[in-house]
Amino acid sequence: MADRRSNKKEKNIKYALDSVVKTEEADTVLITGWVFSINEKNTDITAENAEIISVLKDDRYDVYTHFNKKYEQALLCGFRITLKLSDSKKALLRFSDGRDEERVYIDKKSTEGRMTPLRAIRIILSLMSPMRARKCLSYFKRMGFKRSLGRLIFLLKGGENSLPLDADLRYKKWLSNNEAYNAAKVKKEIDGFKYKPLISVVMPVYNVEEKWLSACIDSITGQFYENWELCIADDCSDDENVRKTLESYKNADSRIKVVYREKNGHISRATNSALGIAQGEYIALADNDDELAPFALYEAVKLINAHPNADLIYSDEDKIDENGNRTEPHFKPDFSPHTLLSSNYISHLGIYRKSIVDDIGGFRTGYEGSQDYDLVLRFCEKTKNIYHIPKVLYHWRILPGSTALSGGEKSYAYVAGKKALKDAVERREYDAEVRYIENIRYYDLALKPRKGDRVSIIIPTKDRADMLEKCLKSIYEKTEGIDFEIIVADNNSSRKETFDLFEKYKAEKDNFKVISLPFPFNFSKINNEAARIAEGNLLLFLNNDTEVINNDWLSRMAGFADLPDAGCVGAKLFYPDDTIQHAGVILGIGGVANHAGLRAYKDDNGYFGRYSVTCNYSAVTAACMMIKKELFFRVGGFEEKLAVAFNDIDLCLRVAELEKYNIFVPHARLYHYESVSRGREDSAEKMERFMQEVDYMKEKWGDRLKNDRFYSRNFSLDSAKKLFCIDILGQRE
Repeated sequence: MADRRSNKKEKNIKYALDSVVKTEEADTVLITGWVFSINEKNTDITAENAEIISVLKDDRYDVYTHFNKKYEQALLCGFRITLKLSDSKKALLRFSDGRDEERVYIDKKSTEGRMTPLRAIRIILSLMSPMRARKCLSYFKRMGFKRSLGRLIFLLKGGENSLPLDADLRYKKWLSNNEAYNAAKVKKEIDGFKYKPLISVVMPVYNVEEKWLSACIDSITGQFYENWELCIADDCSDDENVRKTLESYKNADSRIKVVYREKNGHISRATNSALGIAQGEYIALADNDDELAPFALYEAVKLINAHPNADLIYSDEDKIDENGNRTEPHFKPDFSPHTLLSSNYISHLGIYRKSIVDDIGGFRTGYEGSQDYDLVLRFCEKTKNIYHIPKVLYHWRILPGSTALSGGEKSYAYVAGKKALKDAVERREYDAEVRYIENIRYYDLALKPRKGDRVSIIIPTKDRADMLEKCLKSIYEKTEGIDFEIIVADNNSSRKETFDLFEKYKAEKDNFKVISLPFPFNFSKINNEAARIAEGNLLLFLNNDTEVINNDWLSRMAGFADLPDAGCVGAKLFYPDDTIQHAGVILGIGGVANHAGLRAYKDDNGYFGRYSVTCNYSAVTAACMMIKKELFFRVGGFEEKLAVAFNDIDLCLRVAELEKYNIFVPHARLYHYESVSRGREDSAEKMERFMQEVDYMKEKWGDRLKNDRFYSRNFSLDSAKKLFCIDILGQRE
């Protein structure tokens, strides 16, 4: 039988829509997909009955390979269209190459975000969860009705980088795949430990409900590791059941010790009373209504046997409700000293070497509610031997009045945390201001630059005078609080308007200069050459397709770059449509690395605030990166074998080998128009070069790319669209 399709003319325009999602803006949709013409012509995108607000192009190597690498134009055929719909029922989207045309109708009622019966059922079921209802209420209190409603709609209808609706289900599957401990095998392993230290679990108690106190103590008596003691201080509870419960447990197990305070002194004094009867080499901190996982102390002692120098050990944690349901896991990074200056991310389970706790005076009064934060800030000033166990060893009880419930509870704890952080700033002799962050319970440490700091801003460019001038103008008009110079590294510009722009700024600004570098484009070499003539003690590498947003951007970055343990410092970058382009870099995504927060909603705070607070990442982008000049040359500058891609990642990893930390500072904000001057990876030749650089990074850094210290091994590495998404199969080795 003859193929009926043989007489059909092959379509010259190839396209597909990946998604059509409603945004928070009224009658506005975000359309993603790809389109190209096999005639090697540019494809124009127009609309009828709608207004195209923006069109952003994306690399689509997958489409290029799907068509057997036959059409180079497919390399850059991806698009993201923000479309404002009219009152008309349907909008018409046209793809045209000048000869042929394809049409796509966008119906308000047929967008991916519409409320289908299945989606409605999923939303209703999700909101029936007590945990999700409490979270929505907390967000509503902080953000107000209008913004909360818009945000809820945006997330539930598929907003970019939002947590999936089945996050709780994914966590349940993760639990089933990762907590199947064999008690007999574990105890046999414990018998083989060379070192079995006494762990003192320190617990203040005050008027806690009997069932929660019993659940807490039972979780300790049920530990696989048995060389522990439970040191309890009752803070003069007036609930008679508390003493009865404590006496019952004390009489049943000699490892349980109780001291009864004669006067209520609040949590710091009570914890110190419990600390006073502790005899272990290590102490573990527990609240009187929370629970420890049965394998918690076993995992801690296992680590101590592997690292006998360990002074502080902390684990991941989650929340547990009245019915025993576990939700909201906090999968933490390895030790991150600058993340700790934004919040007490270490929290529970924390196990501390007791001798150091004694040396620093235990818990201080006046910090109640954040006494643990005050302790860990002081403790970390005494040691670098800090280890992280990437397993959930602690369960916070969700009860009214508990800090586990929501950001709206115990506001006094937030105030006390700021006081603890301010004290740390004074002890460390930082010139800084500690601020609250609007709408989230984290802190903004605004470090000031040192006196005498000068930043050399290095901007590689090739023509595109209009783009460069936008960048320069924003720097000169908005930069405050720090001295700087600008070095434009000109690489083969040829247009008159470019050189006219150079001469204009030379005449007007005494801190502006141009260096001519007439060799084939090599981002690393261009920046290395410009850095050699820099007069500043700090270097800022900046793309010419950026635009400054806030006036203190440069001083904010310099304040952190000045720190002795600072490596590379990065800024928060946005696309022109106000979605996030860069909020740090995560290793392993896409094989080498990719940006955190990529395409996230502008106000998305990210997983435990990671897009909105100063924190440590393995790398930051050189589209806007600051580093001490001395440190830059100590590691040899940018690797010139990496002419275009990954040179910033490579630099950050080499800096980290010197025990420096790379830092993301979200309070330095810029727009990034991305590769406007040089273009994208839009040819087979460029793609081949790119793949060679991928291979170079994999060969050089190997498993390091698969094990990002600042991105939990419990998260998936599948794609940049699934950042901070639990890998239900379990931890990466």
